[in-house]
This record gives sequence, C-alpha cells and structure tokens, in this order.
Amino acid sequence: MIPSDRELLYLAAVTGMTEPSRPRAAPGDGLPRTFIFDLRLLNPAEGLRSGLAIASVLILAEWVHLPGLVWAALAAWLACLVDPGGPLRGRLVAQGVFAAAGAVITALVGLLVAALPIPVTVLLGAAGIFAFAMLRALGAGGMQLGIMLSLVLVLALRQPVTELREAAIAGAQFLAGASWAALLTALLWRIHPFQTARGAVAGCWRAMGRLTDDLRELLRTPGCGPDDWIRHAREHRRDVRLALEDARSRVLAYAAALRDAAWRLDPTWQRLGAAEQVFDALVALGDLLEQDDAPPTRVAAMRLLDALAPLLAGMAAGTAANRAVGPVPRGELMALTAAAPDCAALRPIVARLLDGLDAAAAPGADTDWRDRTAGTTAGGWRAIRAQMHRGAPILRHASRLAAAAAAAFTLTLGWPVAHDYWLTIALLMTLQPDVATTLARAAERIGGTMVGATVGAVVALLLPSAMSMAFAVLVLAVPTAAMRRVSFGIFVAGVSAVVVVLLQIDMPGQAEALHIALQRALYTLVGGGFALVCAVALWPDWAAARLDATLRIALMAYLRYARLAVAQMLGETSEAVMLEARRTVGQTSAEAEEVLQRALLEHARSRTVGLGAALGVDDWMRRAGGRIASLRLGVTLTDRVAAQAWRDWFDAAALALNGGAGELPPRPGVEAEPALAEIGRQLDLAAQGLARLREVGARL
Repeated sequence: MIPSDRELLYLAAVTGMTEPSRPRAAPGDGLPRTFIFDLRLLNPAEGLRSGLAIASVLILAEWVHLPGLVWAALAAWLACLVDPGGPLRGRLVAQGVFAAAGAVITALVGLLVAALPIPVTVLLGAAGIFAFAMLRALGAGGMQLGIMLSLVLVLALRQPVTELREAAIAGAQFLAGASWAALLTALLWRIHPFQTARGAVAGCWRAMGRLTDDLRELLRTPGCGPDDWIRHAREHRRDVRLALEDARSRVLAYAAALRDAAWRLDPTWQRLGAAEQVFDALVALGDLLEQDDAPPTRVAAMRLLDALAPLLAGMAAGTAANRAVGPVPRGELMALTAAAPDCAALRPIVARLLDGLDAAAAPGADTDWRDRTAGTTAGGWRAIRAQMHRGAPILRHASRLAAAAAAAFTLTLGWPVAHDYWLTIALLMTLQPDVATTLARAAERIGGTMVGATVGAVVALLLPSAMSMAFAVLVLAVPTAAMRRVSFGIFVAGVSAVVVVLLQIDMPGQAEALHIALQRALYTLVGGGFALVCAVALWPDWAAARLDATLRIALMAYLRYARLAVAQMLGETSEAVMLEARRTVGQTSAEAEEVLQRALLEHARSRTVGLGAALGVDDWMRRAGGRIASLRLGVTLTDRVAAQAWRDWFDAAALALNGGAGELPPRPGVEAEPALAEIGRQLDLAAQGLARLREVGARL
C-alpha cells in the first residue's frame, strides 16, 4: 500500500529527515511567565475611553484657561484604572465609590495636613495606606480600588490647604473628573452586554485551538522527550483551565446582572459546558500520544488534529458572533480511526470530542444553570474581618505597606523637595505580597519608568504649545491604557511619559522637562530599591516556604480526582461531581505553579535540590492528571474488586496527606487494573517528591 502524504510526513519526522527540531524544553518550562507580554489582552476600547477621559479635560482646561482642571484630568485617568470590567452596574459602582472617596480624601486630608504636626500626619497616612491595602480581601476589584485610593492619599498629603473653600474646590474637581470617567464608561460600554461573556467562552475554544496546534507541532518534531510533553501540559492545559474559569465567572456575573434577560446566555453556557467536554478529550489525547509512539497511532492522531483545528476555530468564531455552527463531520472524524485496527485507544477519545463538538454546534435548552447566579460570596466587611488575624497574608501585607509608607512619609514630608512623592508612589506600587513578585515588579517599573520618562521629556521639548501637548497626552494615553494588561512594563513606560508631559503642559519646549524626567527615574529607582528592602526585611513572604503546602493541597486534589474517577466508572458518582473535582484540580495546580515559578525566581542563580523535588512533584501530578482523563475515556474496568481497592487507596492517601503524613499508605498489591496501578504509582512518586522537598526545605 502506498503511504499517504501525511504518513510520509510522519515517517520523515520519526527518521529525522525534517528540519532541525526545536530546542528541548528545560525542566521549568511551561510554568507561568514572570514577565507577561500577551497581545491577546490588548483592549483598544479601554485605551480610547481612558485617553478621552484625561485628554478631553486637559483640552478644556487649556481652552478656558483653567489650569486647576489638571487635577480633574488626573482623577478621570485614575477612575478609568479603577474600572474592574464586567457588567456595567458593578463598574459604575466601583467608579462611583472611588469618585466619592477620592473627593473626600482630597478635601479632608489637605485640611488636616495643614493643621497637624508632621508625626501625626505620618501616622494618618500610614493608617490610610493600611486600610486601603485591606481592600485586597474583596478580590481583584477591591485591590485595584485600594491601590488607586492609596495613590490619591499620597498626592493629597503633599497638597495642604488652609481654607475650607480651597479644599472644597479641590474635592469638587476630583469628583467632577472621576464622574466624567464614569459617564464615558456608560457611554462607551458595549451596546451588546452579552458580548463580553460570549467572547470569554470563545476564548476557551481559541485556547484549545492553541493546545491542538502545539500537539501537532510536538508530533512533527523528532526527538520530543518527557520535558517537552510536561512543558506542553503545564502551559496549554493551564491556559485552557484559566480560560474556562474566567468564562464561567463572566457568564454567571452577567446572568446575575441581567436577570430576566439572562435566558439569552443559555447557548453560551451550553457551549462552555461543551468546551469542557472537548478539553477532557484533548487532555486524554495528549496523554495517549506521550505514552504511545507507534506510527499508526500518531499518523491517525495527526489526521485528527489537522481536521480538528478548523473546527475549533469555527466554534470560537461562531460563539463570539452568537451564530449557528455548521454540523460536525462526525462520519469523517470517526473514519480517521475506524479503518485503523491498531488505533483502538483513539476511538473513545474521538467519540468524546464529537459529543462535545455536537453539543456546541447545536446547544440545547438549560433553564437550571441560572440558579447558580445567586450570590454566595461574603459581604465586604466579613471578607475583610476574615483576614484580621495573625498570619493572614493580606493583613501581613497591609502592615508591611503601612510600615514602609510611614518611613517614606517621614522622609518626604519632613524634608520636602520637588516631586518627592514619586518615591512613595514607587515604593507602594512596587512592594508586593511576596519577595519574588516584588523583585519582578521592581525590574519592570524601573525599566519602564526610565524609557517612558525619556519619551515624555522628548515630547515636551519638541511640542510648541500647551494645546498640542494636551493632544499629545491623548496620543500617549490611548495606547498606554490599551496595553495595561498586555505588559506591565510597557504600561509603566506609557504612564511615565504621560506624567512628564502633564507636568510640563504649561511650559512647552523648556529644558525643565529633562530635569523632571531625570527626577522621576531617580525616585523610581530609589523607591523600587526601598521596596525590595522592605519585602525582605518586613515579615517576608518567601514563595519557597509555601511550596510544601501548595503542592500538598494540589496532590490531595489529584488523589480525590482519581478516587472519583474510579467511583464514576463503578457507577457511584455523577459527571457533575467529577466536573467540580476537575475544576479543583485545575485551581490548585495553577496556584502551585504560580508559587513554584516565584520560588524559581527567588533562586534564579542556584537551582537547589528542593526546587528539583518540587518540579518533580509537579511533573508527576501532571502525568497522573492526563492518565486519569485517559482512564475515564478509554478504559473498561475488568475487576470490580481491584477497582474498589484502588478507589479506597486514593481516598486513604488523600486523608493521610490531609493529616500531615509524610508518606502515603502502601499501594494495593493487586495485579488487575494496570491503568489504576500506574496512576497510583505516579501519585505515590509525587508524594515521595513532596517528602524530599520537606526534608531539604530548610536548605531551599
């Protein structure tokens, strides 16, 4: 029989007749990146809204000759940064709270600073920073609100006012600027409120498309080893899991906000569930291909992946556009493996893929899911109070910020010089809850500030008038805000350029711009260095010290997932319970990988035995997760007694870990069910790696 083109391609790959293979993956590859640059997060609408918010006020200030409106322009800019996204109501509430609180801080703190001695002012400022830092307990939106209010407080401490009328004007200007941003948020909000949720679900299908593309690349690359498959699993499975969780939260949030109109999101929810089915099958496929290097299986898998790629792209486009998707070519996909007797392991995976694709192509009715939108989160005060105990990470970070701020306030308020508040701002914006993140943030902030301040100084020197500089702020602010989530370093560079131009708006073409740019770079350098000192000296949170706990939690989740997989095959549990267990595995794995990446950053110059053990634990858990997915799709239990023994062992092992045991109970000595035995072996190896990590933990 003459081989097909695809078979020839595969044979060329396995015999080394293709282009040189890509570099082998390093042991830590695939973990979350320290410095993020992701153009998929570009948001032009946010950039336009933020640019208009600040530039329109500046243009008005120059037109009517009211330089005091610069404060209102800054308030508008900060209010845009406070916007948490999501349903319009929540966004306007966040901006409204910021507008009111910022106006009060601006007016009241200005009066107090003028009347109080410096030591009392320092204590007042530190107390305010502590209170705003505790807003982290409310989630990402609360954290962003706290950061922006801290910035307003720092600026207000440097603007004492002696007259009530002057304070009222400053507060009113801030309120007007922030309210203008909120109005723009309402006016520029998408007319189709469902599109954000649909776009998030479409992102899940696109993430699975990238996973599929990487699988195809692995099959085409000769000499792929275990590290390459681990890199694939870490990177792409995590991306899909995060996309699924983000989509889930967005759909539920919009359903809760839209209430009676939430039924219009029914197809979107159904396509989200279908995406989870397809993801299950892709995980099982990756595990099968890692274990089975037989040419027939890989040739059939490559044909399947080639056919699947356009289907996933079409599903993403159809979901985003809320339109029907053509029927899935079920017969063609099944034929890829039906004619190959050596590819029996692929057939249940293809069947699972087809079930998910069929469900996405023709989403059915589901009226029960919207009951899940009922609020279950704790109230704001309860969430904050839950962090008010010794050892709580948010309380510790708030205390660290307050102590650092007190030192910075003592220096800058006691011996004031021009723009010295930039030192405090750089300190507060750089100092993060753990040492590794503070180190990464300092590098991005310092580098971005130096580049951005230089750009701002050049712009201020070249432009001939204040009005032209106001338009320059628009040109700089739009891409800066649009790139906010793409790269923190680029965002900082844009903000620095905007600030330098803003401060020189009434003095175009003067060399003072170079002096301001140099000051900003110097203060950022000093503030960033001080932040690193505070991160290490004030109740430091080392990621390496949290490795054992986070990996232990993730391993328990995998053991429970394995137990439920066996229980489902025995008919003892439901698909809904399995879905929740898999979500828990994804969440705990993602958290463990974040901590592992930070630990690697802390030890960038010396990869220790402990870090090697931690990487091994992560590797074995990933392998076990793939095997569990394969187990659910392609294995039929032949010995019910042996399966029950493994189910009980997975349960006992999870309980032992939860109780603090250093090793798992002995594995069952049954010879039946080798698939379960392999999963048990991998999870036992992960537990041994965890014990090794605990043994050498003091030397990390």
